[in-house]
Amino acid sequence: MSLRQLPAMSCFFNACTNPCVPDGTQCAFHKNRRPCIEPGCHNQVFARSRCVRHGGKRRCSVDDCTANARLYGVCSRHGAARSKPNCTTDGCASVAHRHGKCIRHGGGRPCNFGDCKTHARSGGYCWRHRPATPYALPNDKTLQVSLSAIKEELLDASILDAPFAWLLQV
Repeated sequence: MSLRQLPAMSCFFNACTNPCVPDGTQCAFHKNRRPCIEPGCHNQVFARSRCVRHGGKRRCSVDDCTANARLYGVCSRHGAARSKPNCTTDGCASVAHRHGKCIRHGGGRPCNFGDCKTHARSGGYCWRHRPATPYALPNDKTLQVSLSAIKEELLDASILDAPFAWLLQV
């Protein structure tokens, strides 16, 4: 008799090819999941001890529809389209953002910078007054020096030779 181990059985659940845990019928990922109570079904439970196929998920409440219910007891095909309200200003068909008005008619937030009345886009500021993004050091904490700073130092030190002139043309 050989000392080779027999190949481990695969997991009980459909389409799972992971090996079973010792003395079990399921893999390490599925070991705490229950199987559907329908005989011969190898799917995991969704709700009420059943998989989706065998009634774990409710069906659409519309007659002759066999799709799964998503919200309010109906499927996405029969669900009410919930649209955003329009601006309350007469003649405007834009979507309302705040206080029932669109951005053009005062529904947006104004910029936090002084007397600026422009719409705030990000962080409470308009695009013109947005705060500058801070310079982040790389993970290795090495000092990054811009090419223009190197050019200035080379010119100030008067060590620029002809072989390095190509650096100034970048």
